Amino acid sequence: MTLSTDDRRWLAERLQRQARSAGTLSKRLARSGQPDAARESRELSVRLLRCATALVSEAEAKICGI
Repeated sequence: MTLSTDDRRWLAERLQRQARSAGTLSKRLARSGQPDAARESRELSVRLLRCATALVSEAEAKICGI
């Protein structure tokens, strides 16, 4: 299945929101003394941001004809 440029952007925005939520959760977990859970949440945040970046980059490449 191929996503349209608009769908990619929408999905990237959604992934970015989820990444921010995971980052916020990570900070809360760290403050509450749960370092392992905080690390896992932080790693999830990074993975989500990477996915969002890849989607946006691919969408922009299509627009530019790359």
